[in-house]
Amino acid sequence: MTTSLNNNIRVDLGPRSYDIRIGANLIDQIAEMLKEIAPGARCAIVTDTNVNEIYGANLRAQLDAAKITNTTIEMAPGEASKCIEVYAHVVDQLLAQRLERTDVLIALGGGVVGDLAGFAAASMRRGMKFLQI
Repeated sequence: MTTSLNNNIRVDLGPRSYDIRIGANLIDQIAEMLKEIAPGARCAIVTDTNVNEIYGANLRAQLDAAKITNTTIEMAPGEASKCIEVYAHVVDQLLAQRLERTDVLIALGGGVVGDLAGFAAASMRRGMKFLQI
């Protein structure tokens, strides 16, 4: 890993390398980031009810203003949501929205949300792009 002054950390994994961006108010820059990593992509936001209440409207407003088609898939907070039934619900919603592997799944939240959304992104259509906030 290497760090730079612009608060980016590059995780060097050869062809699977990715960046981690660290900083204040990055959610306000999400549309520009998405246009950079996945031009023309649509996205699904996977979040829990607590995080959605605090950050969801702002994230959707950023995406809407940039004309990035988005949908939100909400789950109950906590470890009980890390189960096959919630995973199936997330995948069913991604399929219903006709999201493709060129689209982006955004995990808005921490542990359980990130784990579940990351697994869904990895297993959808042989892997979707994944962004965790």
